[in-house]
Amino acid sequence: MDENPHAKLYVKKWILTLVGSLLSYVLSWGVVFAMYGTGRFTGPVPGWVTGFYTPVKWLLDHTALETPLVEYLFWCARVLTPYS
Repeated sequence: MDENPHAKLYVKKWILTLVGSLLSYVLSWGVVFAMYGTGRFTGPVPGWVTGFYTPVKWLLDHTALETPLVEYLFWCARVLTPYS
């Protein structure tokens, strides 16, 4: 059976794109909420933002990723804290 190398490359590119997109989504959570927490975005967090990050909240509540994600959130807040 002859395998098409272009098909393998195509699948690898899609897998990398999917993994990169999911990783970017999860990592953007810390930045967005740190921006609200440090006052860079004013006002309360809008409901659509909270809804958009509901899957990350599920990860926090139901997996072992709670500690690393919360530490990442605190790190983002430290980085985004404005200079006095």
